[in-house]
Amino acid sequence: MLVAVAFVPSPPLLLTALGGGPAWLTTACAQAVESLGEVDRIVVVGAAPTDGWQTGSIDPTPYGAPGPTPQDPLPLSLSVGATLLGERAHELFGLAAGPLPTLTGRVGVLAVGDGSARRTEKGPGDLDPRAE
Repeated sequence: MLVAVAFVPSPPLLLTALGGGPAWLTTACAQAVESLGEVDRIVVVGAAPTDGWQTGSIDPTPYGAPGPTPQDPLPLSLSVGATLLGERAHELFGLAAGPLPTLTGRVGVLAVGDGSARRTEKGPGDLDPRAE
């Protein structure tokens, strides 16, 4: 049973190897993670090339961090979620187009992503003519 959901953005600067991000952002993300409370499972959900449960390594090298590229890099969204959760037990689920699977137990979901890059009259944060 889904008991808590928290939403966080997925900028690469939140990755530890890139400095972890500005204090205001890391504080807000920590509060979001804390809002999940005491649950049996935490599932990180984020964009991925394929639907399904994911395993792998956090790879900050595409964003300017030095070092070797791991053989099993996670998508950025799942890397950010794993970074924010640190040592807290979690599972990673990538979404390309499909739905979430049925989740059993008391589940908290950490949804990692960004808002729409498209600004239209019908989109979130629609156009405001006063912004010109």
